[in-house]
Amino acid sequence: MLKAIFRSKLTTIGLCILLFLVGIRAFGEDQNSRQAEQALRDMQSRADALEQNNDRIIRDIEAAKDPAYLERQARIRLNWQRPDETVVFVYKNEKPAIISPAQQGGDEMRGHFGKWLKYVLGR
Repeated sequence: MLKAIFRSKLTTIGLCILLFLVGIRAFGEDQNSRQAEQALRDMQSRADALEQNNDRIIRDIEAAKDPAYLERQARIRLNWQRPDETVVFVYKNEKPAIISPAQQGGDEMRGHFGKWLKYVLGR
C-alpha cells in the first residue's frame, strides 16, 4: 500500500511542488541574507565616516581654544588687522609692460634652429 502511494502521480506532483516551494524559500532567505549584509556594510561605512567627522570636529574645537589660531582665522576670513598694522594688497598685472623676446616676434626663425642658423651664417 505504501508503494502504491509513492508510485501515484498525484504524490509525485505534490512532492515536486513541495520541493519547489522549499527551494524558493531557501533562495529568498539567501537574498535576504545578502541584503542584510550589504545594509550592514553600508551602515559600517557611514559609521566610520561619522567617526572621522567627529574627530575632525574635536580637532577644530581644540584648535579654537588657541588664541593664535583664532587670530589667524580672523585675518583670513574677516580681513582683520591690528591697529598698528598696515595691510598691503598685491594684484597680478594682467598686461605686463615688458614683453619677452620670444613674444616680440620680428624674426621669421625662432627657437634653437634660428639661433643655430644665425650662428652659422653670421647674421
